[in-house]
Amino acid sequence: MLNSHTTLLRDIKRLISHKFAGVVVLETDNIFIYLFAGLIQVTYYTNYTLIISRLVGLLNSFLNSGVASLGNLVASRDVEKINTVFWELLTLRYFFAGIIMVSSYFLIDPFITIWLGKEYVISGTILFLILFNSYVTITRYSVDSFLDSYGLYGHVWAPWAEAGLNLCITLVLGYKYGIIGILTGTAVSTILIVCIWKPYYLFSSGFQKSVLNYWANIFKHILVLLLTFTVVFIVNRNILHVAITYIQWIINGIFIFMSSFFIYGILIYVTSSGMRSLTTRMLGLTIKKTEAPIS
Repeated sequence: MLNSHTTLLRDIKRLISHKFAGVVVLETDNIFIYLFAGLIQVTYYTNYTLIISRLVGLLNSFLNSGVASLGNLVASRDVEKINTVFWELLTLRYFFAGIIMVSSYFLIDPFITIWLGKEYVISGTILFLILFNSYVTITRYSVDSFLDSYGLYGHVWAPWAEAGLNLCITLVLGYKYGIIGILTGTAVSTILIVCIWKPYYLFSSGFQKSVLNYWANIFKHILVLLLTFTVVFIVNRNILHVAITYIQWIINGIFIFMSSFFIYGILIYVTSSGMRSLTTRMLGLTIKKTEAPIS
């Protein structure tokens, strides 16, 4: 009993350390932007992050609704089912994250122009870095949630390494390149720890499998996303008119969102076994509900 309490307290301390270090990474960008770029740049940056962070928050609230049951799934030790659910949840996150990021890239600048004026539009490089960091914020939870479910909190150094890397790179690049340097610091530290180390740790210590299959699938997701972006870019440039009113923006938004949804949906269905498995599961549940007798 004493040993179990000791283990529980140790895991709680590690979890708190993870969460606190995560806050350090996520909440320091505004401070550094103010220090290195000035209050006006903070305002421009905040206009974008206010919109994007709301979208990310809503999506994460929706996708995190079933995370609590993962603990029971892991406890069942059903390796095949655990593997299937992992790829389904990962694919679902990459699917919605991709749609939001592609749509936001083409729609947020026109919205800012209509709302505040063209002078408040930021550079394409800054927008790309904001969207990239937001994309990772959405997709990372597929790995993070399984790390939590397995109780794998032993890599306490990882979030602090992420925070330290972010701080060091930001201080060097932020001083020289401003907002671009600051956001690059966040992106680099996130890639090294969240995108590379954490999947390796999960597969080696949790799933006890090679991580190579994970990288192969992520590579396919990225290629499919880039292809979707290219098609939507061509459509946006050659078919749609620049929105100068909210009505025009809404029409363009519906067209871009639906184009992203169907193009990305078809491509990811063809290339991802996780999406095919999830679609089959959802169709099966729908058929059972429609066939259930009405009492």
